Amino acid sequence: MGIRGFRFVYRGDWSDPEVIWHGYVFNANALQDEMWALYEDRCKQTDDDEFVQFCKDNVEDLRESAQMFIDNGEARRFTGAIRYENDWFSKGAPALRAIPA
Repeated sequence: MGIRGFRFVYRGDWSDPEVIWHGYVFNANALQDEMWALYEDRCKQTDDDEFVQFCKDNVEDLRESAQMFIDNGEARRFTGAIRYENDWFSKGAPALRAIPA
């Protein structure tokens, strides 16, 4: 489950989720929107389940999108610690929560 190298950070309903990749933090919604645009361009029909598989199959595009956010200054360096918790999120998979630095 998930995409190797990308870590999801969930801080609760009051904040947008984030993704950590190579020591940088990205807004998960913005990264998802970027990948959704690619998905719509390449696929005739759109479906949420197929979108997840599209992201897994096109991880290089995901990396390029993440690098674009870094290059544009839309990502920040991650300086905190992460702990794993069992959470209801991701169908019972361990969720990542950031501990403020």
